[in-house]
Amino acid sequence: MPMDEFDYDALYEYITSSRDTTLVDMAKEHGASYVGSTSSMTAVLSHFHFLLSSWRPVNIDMLSTQYAAQFRSFTAITRAPAGIFLRYKGDGVYAIDADKMYDTNETVLSWLVLSIIACLTNRAAQWRKC
Repeated sequence: MPMDEFDYDALYEYITSSRDTTLVDMAKEHGASYVGSTSSMTAVLSHFHFLLSSWRPVNIDMLSTQYAAQFRSFTAITRAPAGIFLRYKGDGVYAIDADKMYDTNETVLSWLVLSIIACLTNRAAQWRKC
């Protein structure tokens, strides 16, 4: 959907795992120890991959040879330090929140993610397209 057709004011506020009471209650109900989201864990899981693979170069053999000389490393932003917070929510449940200390601005990507979530959870009934 073109950016100028999307109503960004209609988006719900992003709720971190530790503030999502429904998620925490479901974890307690089902005996889970941790709750989180892909956005809260992706950067840290990427770093686990980097460490376990000994910072193996990116394999782009399946791409065009045009890229062969360029992209053999992960981007600087991907390699930047990452952290998470484990927040105890009671009854043995911990919520995983990403450390967003230095994320001061909304990005087009974050808006895109929120718009996709809205479409998938049927919160976008008033929008012309989803």
